[in-house]
Amino acid sequence: MKHLLILCIVFCSSSLSLVNAGELRRYQLFLEDGTGVPATIVWDNIAGLGNISGGLDYPGGLISFQGTNPRSGYITFETENGVSAELTRETVGGGFVWVGWFHYVDHSEPIRLVPSDGAKGKPVPAPNTTSGKPAAGVTVRNYLAVDQDGGNAQITINWSNINGLGAISGRFKKNGQAVSFDGMNPESGYIWFRDTVGNYYEFRKGQSEGGKVRWSGSATTPSGESAALWLTQQ
Repeated sequence: MKHLLILCIVFCSSSLSLVNAGELRRYQLFLEDGTGVPATIVWDNIAGLGNISGGLDYPGGLISFQGTNPRSGYITFETENGVSAELTRETVGGGFVWVGWFHYVDHSEPIRLVPSDGAKGKPVPAPNTTSGKPAAGVTVRNYLAVDQDGGNAQITINWSNINGLGAISGRFKKNGQAVSFDGMNPESGYIWFRDTVGNYYEFRKGQSEGGKVRWSGSATTPSGESAALWLTQQ
């Protein structure tokens, strides 16, 4: 098997393009009772129409979803546990929010999706994890990423709450090239993230080796090819 993901997909010449890759945005999903749930959406085509995917980070665990942006100002998706949603974009001041409904088997409830950059509902800029200092409270850790064929790359992970649960971001780096990613630490000992090329990664924390933390997992390309991957803290 060829080196997938960190070697062939992320760092080598490929038909995939960063310009055409999906873009991740963060939101707060407000339920009918006012409870806020962190949410992420990966837009295949944020400037036009296309598919969307993402997750809702409930206290009991992350719920993923798949959907589409079939027309301007309207999105719809279905969660992995069968709840469907539809939302329409509404202008608020100089920005916008998404307003709509969760449709359960026997009833529907109103929901609001608010961009979580704290800028009055304006769209969230793409995270910059390739340069600059980390935000206050962020813990930075460096790892060596090794795939099942022995290919390797350096990886930096920025933990918003390394002793608990929360968002993560970072970048892969090899031969002077870098690809950034964003994701979540939704439960103890488990992380997932998606890079700007569209590859999806998930890892479980394993036994420390020689005093160094090691994560075992996999990475899957947009076409569905998967390979084992390990992260060892440096």
